[in-house]
Amino acid sequence: MVQQEEPVSPPSRILHVPCFDLCVLIVMGFSTPIDVDYFKKCMEQTVIKHPRFSSLLDIKDKKRYKFAWKRTRVNIDDHVFVPDIDPNMEFPDKFVEDFTSDLSTKPLDFSKPLWEVYILNLKISDANSVAVFRIHHSIGDGVSLTSLFLACGKKASDPEALPVLQTKKRVLPKPSKLTDRFRLVFGSSLLTFYYTLIESLKDLATLTFLKDTNNPLRQPKLLDQARNRYVHRIISLDDIKLIRKALNTTINDVLLGATQFAVCEYLKKQYESCGEANKNSIDFIKHRRIRFAIAVNLRDSMSVEGLSDVMEKGKELEPGKWGNIVGSYTIPLKKFDDPLEYIRDIKATMDKRKMSHNPRVQNFIMRLVMVLFGAQAAARVTRGLFSSVTIGVSNVVGPSEEIILFGHPVCYISPTARGFPLCLIMHYHSYDKKMIISMASNEQLIRDPHELCDYMQKYLENVKQIVLQSLGGK
Repeated sequence: MVQQEEPVSPPSRILHVPCFDLCVLIVMGFSTPIDVDYFKKCMEQTVIKHPRFSSLLDIKDKKRYKFAWKRTRVNIDDHVFVPDIDPNMEFPDKFVEDFTSDLSTKPLDFSKPLWEVYILNLKISDANSVAVFRIHHSIGDGVSLTSLFLACGKKASDPEALPVLQTKKRVLPKPSKLTDRFRLVFGSSLLTFYYTLIESLKDLATLTFLKDTNNPLRQPKLLDQARNRYVHRIISLDDIKLIRKALNTTINDVLLGATQFAVCEYLKKQYESCGEANKNSIDFIKHRRIRFAIAVNLRDSMSVEGLSDVMEKGKELEPGKWGNIVGSYTIPLKKFDDPLEYIRDIKATMDKRKMSHNPRVQNFIMRLVMVLFGAQAAARVTRGLFSSVTIGVSNVVGPSEEIILFGHPVCYISPTARGFPLCLIMHYHSYDKKMIISMASNEQLIRDPHELCDYMQKYLENVKQIVLQSLGGK
């Protein structure tokens, strides 16, 4: 094979600096036991033909963190592993959690393309077998990898057709009069400038002095002292859509509202156990700075058809549509007595954040810092922004129906990450009629992350009943 080289993009270079070295972990459940040989054969026909999955990281300048992707031959046996396990073990779900946590502590082998798959033919509560993917974050972010997996798969309902991502774009009504249009454009531009300025100033303050209060979910000193535990919970996407429609919000608003409630309940319990929460349960939040950092995708990802052509026809990746191009919003944690107020407050806050171009400003500043001061300085700035808050959140839209991936029907997809300077990271990923909530939590600080999942699930069930009662009364 002729070796081809492509420079590693600035955001991906940052992800190789030791202080911000990130890895994506994807736990994927399948409906049937995995035929290992057939699984490998399907991977050879698809994913290893992708440029990033068939390239070595070639170090050009180690001090300045300059790298290139160099195409190479891939031996599938160097990347797909089948651990020897007891299929009749007593606690298979806990084994998968422990296995993923142990795997996250081991470094990837840089002498080969930076990804691995571990096949566990083990029946758990949500699937009949599991595959754990470990992929260096410099290869691609959640949006890129989701699109890639769809391009490698087929619809379960039509094995010849590629899966699709179901996305909806809001279409805002346009005023008919020219003067009204001018007022709308001028007014929205003014608000965009205002919110962008405010959020950028908040980021500057966060980097310099505005850190979150240490709390039961944030202890920076513990970040390097304990591994993360990775858990997930599957809930009904239809229930979330019911709540979204009734409250005129987005799915993301509903999930963030549930997350806000769960975190408040968890913190309340922790503070009560040490006698710090008084009778007015809102006070323990009001007098502490606790914030979420919400990841934002800044570009249109490649189409599933486009990625399929990359692997099948050897086409080049479209510039600017693969990799890591993200920013973030920061929102404060609040507590309410009315369960619905959590979602309404998130909607109001996110509507303002979405008018801001602050995530693009972050991306621009990161690239500017890299040009002026190097990758290490840019990584420290990025790490500083995340490590100053309490919780990281991301949401990736998955396939709208069941898919067959590498020759096997998929039950669920649970993505998460290792290396973020946070003690709690939450990922939302939709699949068919399911919403998978994944958590990566510091084992020493958060003893039972399932408790947070329980709070979220109970909150959504409670809000669903409130919504159904209100609809029944109409």
